[in-house]
Amino acid sequence: MANVVMNIVAQVAFSVPVATTVASTIWSLTPATGTPLTQTSAPDVLTMTFSGVADGAYTGSAQAVDQNGQPVGPAATTAPGEIVIATTHTVNIPGTLTFTLQ
Repeated sequence: MANVVMNIVAQVAFSVPVATTVASTIWSLTPATGTPLTQTSAPDVLTMTFSGVADGAYTGSAQAVDQNGQPVGPAATTAPGEIVIATTHTVNIPGTLTFTLQ
């Protein structure tokens, strides 16, 4: 398990109808298989931490949504599977013993 901290490092202007406001940002970590992890924040929050994320490859995204939960513009995303969590690795340990009687 690991913590993943996502940061919005740049914001872009996007033209929307006058009555549209950005009400929140939906942050997601989506594994290749399984259920996405999601959190919601105020629109001015630029950092989100996901705690206890299992090993695997994830795609991250941040989507602005309006007061009705509808997307406002395109989501900011990482490349598919770009976030890789591996909390284990391979090491060499004793595997075979021999002995000699003296």
